[in-house]
Amino acid sequence: MRPREWVQRRLDLVLALALLILPFLVLGRALLPGRVLSAADNVVLFTPWAAQAPGVTPANPLLLDITFLFQPSVVHAAEEIRAGHFPLWNPFVFGGVPFFANPQTAVLFPLTALAYVLPVPLALGLMAVLKLSVAGVGMYWFLRRLAVSPGPAGLGALSFMLNALLITWLQWSNTGTVILLPVLFGVTEVLRERGGARPVAWLALVVALSVFAGYPQRVAYGLLALGVWALYRARGAPRPLGFLAGWAGGVALGGALAAVQLLPFAEYAQASAVLGYRQEWTPYFPLPLRALGAVLMPYFFGSPTGRDFWGPMNFNEISLSVGVVPWLALPLALAAARTRRAAAYFLAVAALAAALVYGLPGVAEGIAGIPPLSRIIIVRVADLLVFSLSVLCGLGLDAIARGSVPTRRARDAVRAAALVLGGGAFALVASEYALAARTAMRVPLAAQYVWFLAQLTLAALLLVRLLGGTGARPRAWLALAAVQLAGLLPVAVSYNPVLDTRLFYPGPPPVVQWLRAESARDQARVLFPAFGAANFGTIFRLPEMGGYDGMTPRRIEQVVDPAGSLDSWASGALRVTAGFSSPAFDLLGIRYVVLAPRSASPAPHFTLAYEGPDALAYRNDRALPRAFLAFRARTCVDEAAALRLIGEGGVDFRQEVLVAGCGDAPAVGPPGVGRAAIREYAAERVVIDVTTDTPAYLVLTDAWFPGWRAWTDGREQPIQRADHAFRAVWVPPGTHEIEFRYTPASFRYGLLLSGAAALAVAGALVLPAVRRRA
Repeated sequence: MRPREWVQRRLDLVLALALLILPFLVLGRALLPGRVLSAADNVVLFTPWAAQAPGVTPANPLLLDITFLFQPSVVHAAEEIRAGHFPLWNPFVFGGVPFFANPQTAVLFPLTALAYVLPVPLALGLMAVLKLSVAGVGMYWFLRRLAVSPGPAGLGALSFMLNALLITWLQWSNTGTVILLPVLFGVTEVLRERGGARPVAWLALVVALSVFAGYPQRVAYGLLALGVWALYRARGAPRPLGFLAGWAGGVALGGALAAVQLLPFAEYAQASAVLGYRQEWTPYFPLPLRALGAVLMPYFFGSPTGRDFWGPMNFNEISLSVGVVPWLALPLALAAARTRRAAAYFLAVAALAAALVYGLPGVAEGIAGIPPLSRIIIVRVADLLVFSLSVLCGLGLDAIARGSVPTRRARDAVRAAALVLGGGAFALVASEYALAARTAMRVPLAAQYVWFLAQLTLAALLLVRLLGGTGARPRAWLALAAVQLAGLLPVAVSYNPVLDTRLFYPGPPPVVQWLRAESARDQARVLFPAFGAANFGTIFRLPEMGGYDGMTPRRIEQVVDPAGSLDSWASGALRVTAGFSSPAFDLLGIRYVVLAPRSASPAPHFTLAYEGPDALAYRNDRALPRAFLAFRARTCVDEAAALRLIGEGGVDFRQEVLVAGCGDAPAVGPPGVGRAAIREYAAERVVIDVTTDTPAYLVLTDAWFPGWRAWTDGREQPIQRADHAFRAVWVPPGTHEIEFRYTPASFRYGLLLSGAAALAVAGALVLPAVRRRA
């Protein structure tokens, strides 16, 4: 058999393999020894790393979330799991915070699990590469389920796999959900066509994987779009009601399968600053229309990697390019919508998503206020836009391959689309040219337009040629794919930096080594005030009160950040803004403040404890220990009054504790003498030895959170919420052992529910095969 014949017979396999392998060619250099796909070099912008890498310039300074949130989470989870410990709690930030309950850690996502068995630098590269492979192969499979021909399906898959949204957000966990969108729609198609228990089980598995991927908000509105798709496709299904019942059962079973993640997440969300603030007001910030320039030309406004970005919003937010071919195929998809109902659906989704993302007057704000859209950053629905455009690309091109659209009208439509796109791009360039001319752009705007025009012209000529009766010629389809690839590759190859592994969180710097030794004595906290460095605690494994996890425990935020440092969506890094000289700052137990060399003391009572070329560390001798005894208690103080007393210094924390609630807190006696010493401190277990001559409250200034339980001499007793955000246990006179343990019921119940659902899924997958054999 000739190679050409072999390829033609196995074209689906060949194209799927090509889509699987292409990301390895695009980003494969990150998998080489001594290399890592990472933005960790951004740490050199901050003390104490700045002195360790003089002259180093970060490759992409926009990726600070990767530097300080997502990759530290992967490293932390990998270290804990390799040590035989499942990471439920992170003791290093926010005074302690749920770790697994934050879905952005994606602890259970299979791609994250690569870091548990492989060297972390290699795992990070594979995670990114395989995301693209899953996106491409998944989209190809879905388009083939829609009876799209192989060539058009391959081009639609290529457009989705390397679209700018997926590339720019590649190292965020939220794109783990995006790559599974085609698989969700594809499995729904299988269920529609075949019915039965096995497709229901596969749908449940994909729903659960989407939750584990790390962004339940995207799952929520993705399932909303998928539900409308199921209703839309029920017409013409062999058994419409059975299909819809099976789909609903599969989604419900998937939710049950993901309960081990969803229940802890729901518990944390109720206590998070993000939900608290967004319930009060969720800002709606659509993209300005001028941002359309980046849709047609990805580097229209420059790029963070070129240090020449001057766009209207964050580069990642406006990067929605899918190449030129989907736009030229759009009028063909519109024509095909008369006979292909799938095209009509995705045209509607694309239009709705575009209206929300770009703020269509009189429509977008009303739609954006509907749950679950009302609690999310609305530009996040842009994934539905690029997904729909990629599907429409395949459907429109398939109309050419099948000859299902009138040739003359189709040619005119392609030519008109090319003229509109070329003219629209010219108008955008002309309107922004004066501003662009004042910026030293690495690739001038005029040169970008010429490159865009060349791609547009060549793609249009190829489509017109295909419409001329050569729709089945492989060379024409390959040439069209090459044009599409030429438009997508510049961002795909250059945006995510590949570093020398020596720049992957180098250190620990000398000041950190010194702080670890000091902190180990009494669990004293450390503060790194530099902006963007609010997750140093996780990276350095040092306890701090700031932090960054995208959710932020609200009670902690209210105590440590009275100035308000969170961003407009309340999901940014938390900084400690309580005054250095305030009693509240002392209550937080921050013993050391790390500043850049030659910095002045942050407060008169701070003393210089460490001086080196990398940093200074000032000591706060007024800081309270992490565990101490309070011999007076004040109850029946509402939360607003408690926060006011804490902020105004109305409480002597060395003697008195504010206990939340009324009537259920044991009384304490007259002031006495006592001592509390931390004997053991682990992530989910703290043991403290206490001696007191009168009843007192043991105050532990770790975050209060549901799931923490306490035992005095082996006998369980309630934990009181102390000083608004911390923990306290009543202690009788004498010598006692107090043990705190984190055993969240949400995790236990979620694990049981997930286990039961897993048995149901396994049964649905295995039993039909067993019956057939019998």
